Amino acid sequence: MTVADTGRAVAAVLIAAALAGTTAAEAETAGMPSGAELIGTWSFDGSCASSDGMGLTADGEIWFDEWGWGLWVVEDGQILMILQESEMGVDTVIGVSSVVLRIDGFQGDRFNGTFVGTGQAIEAVRCS
Repeated sequence: MTVADTGRAVAAVLIAAALAGTTAAEAETAGMPSGAELIGTWSFDGSCASSDGMGLTADGEIWFDEWGWGLWVVEDGQILMILQESEMGVDTVIGVSSVVLRIDGFQGDRFNGTFVGTGQAIEAVRCS
């Protein structure tokens, strides 16, 4: 089993566990977005022209900045990501990371959030 296969297997288990949690109705009740509301491309620097952001697809896939791709799900007002890391332009996986982005406020085409673990605050803007 390759590192990529291992990353996919771990991600599948974590995503499946998370999917058993918050429903779209529960998220709406709490004022947090459902996964469907987050689908699209988001910029963390507001430019929609740099790689400082992420893209979330309806099938649960994500690209993150220039270094990561993987799977995502929304759970309890947080975006949970399992990301495979690689160098730009190189197919070799150099690691697998879990990243949690807490959504602090959601306004449809923008949201404020904080990366759990680092405490880095972001102001995300929807690009598409």
